[in-house]
Amino acid sequence: MSARTGFWAFALALAALSAAGCEPKAQRQPRHIGADAILLVPCRIGDMKMPEPWEFDIAFDPATGHLTRVVKGDNEPYKAYIEAHNHSTDTSRRAVGKLIPVAEETGVVIAIENVWNNLWVTPDLFAHFVNSFDSPWVKAYFDIGNHVKYAPPEQFIRVLGPRIAKCHVKDFKLNPDGHGGDFCNIRDGSVHRPVVRKALDEVRYSGWMTIEGGNCSLEEHSKRLDLIIAGKCPGPHAGGPQPGRAKAARCGSWAIVVSRLGCCAVPSGRPRD
Repeated sequence: MSARTGFWAFALALAALSAAGCEPKAQRQPRHIGADAILLVPCRIGDMKMPEPWEFDIAFDPATGHLTRVVKGDNEPYKAYIEAHNHSTDTSRRAVGKLIPVAEETGVVIAIENVWNNLWVTPDLFAHFVNSFDSPWVKAYFDIGNHVKYAPPEQFIRVLGPRIAKCHVKDFKLNPDGHGGDFCNIRDGSVHRPVVRKALDEVRYSGWMTIEGGNCSLEEHSKRLDLIIAGKCPGPHAGGPQPGRAKAARCGSWAIVVSRLGCCAVPSGRPRD
């Protein structure tokens, strides 16, 4: 089983066990290794006609989070997608809601990641889903590169605000026309790093920054992460890294580089609302 397959299997299984009324033991394990958050992907939808990422123009009911429109004009071609999305929102809310008591008991936040599951693809919609639990124990695990094809990451950061529990550092290079693209090494893509860094400061994020993916060496990943934290633009005049801030490790075939973003002090104990 690959690292990514294992991740999806674990994240989806945790939500499935909750939906079935079981208390997953996996939710209690992180506290034994000192973790304060667990990454969760509630579900995924697909295999129906959906708008292209650049076509989305979403409207939703603020009371339920249900989509009422996904594009301007005729939405009939996307009826199946709208129905699947609304059903997934309801079932995911019930499943994650059942995990909250254990999260509070263990002090481990449930951090929902924005992934390519065709759900909650805009900043307002994703924030609405996270906020709908009205609990400090449900937050967002924001992947900076995953939703570049839908909206600039700084928009997500500013809307999510203090609901961001953790960050994945990733990059995505849009095609010249802004339609589609592909993942790439950090600082090689379309993420405007100084703007993202400023947005993280604005929402007072001071948590961990973890690189996901890429084929750089551990040393190069570490240097690039230092430059991102320093707010440097890519290019020959970006300036050198700040040694010793990013820490590198290798887990199987995955390079993991993590660093604490020193924006502000975060009190221990009850998570911030």
